Amino acid sequence: MGHDHDAPTGSGVDTAMGSGMDGAEPSESALAAVFTGYLKLQSQLADDAAQSAHMSLKALLDRVIAAAADATLPESTTMRLHKMHSALLKVGKKSDIALDRAIFRTLSEHILAIEKAGGNPLAQPLSVVHCPMAFEDEGADWLQAQGQVDNPYFGASMLRCGAVIREVSSK
Repeated sequence: MGHDHDAPTGSGVDTAMGSGMDGAEPSESALAAVFTGYLKLQSQLADDAAQSAHMSLKALLDRVIAAAADATLPESTTMRLHKMHSALLKVGKKSDIALDRAIFRTLSEHILAIEKAGGNPLAQPLSVVHCPMAFEDEGADWLQAQGQVDNPYFGASMLRCGAVIREVSSK
């Protein structure tokens, strides 16, 4: 119902996507960089690329710090970026995909709130997806490129578990 556990695997996310923000305001570029880093991380977790995902979490910290320092962003966005910063400080020195997925869940809560309040800063349309089985059936949402569901919480074991609950138009 809403998802197919037997669908072929593989991520549909283009991890080399640019921000598409030529001539944009600094706040848009900084925020777009956070969204781009988040989408790369989502794709890597869905692909079970533990080491790459771990490195992306560390790189996302720098992007979040840069965006949070932008005084032109709304206060609510800055608050969410500070909460993302706090979550990213929990990233360990060694790769631990279970911990990294838990941190991703927190990041997802905040990036979804940023998107809902201010829209998608990317030139790429996105989807909000929900997996009811994540985190021992508590369920969890995430943002991803439009296309097939690529579950970052389960990876290959249940890659297509989830349903799109909302489409997000591009900038």
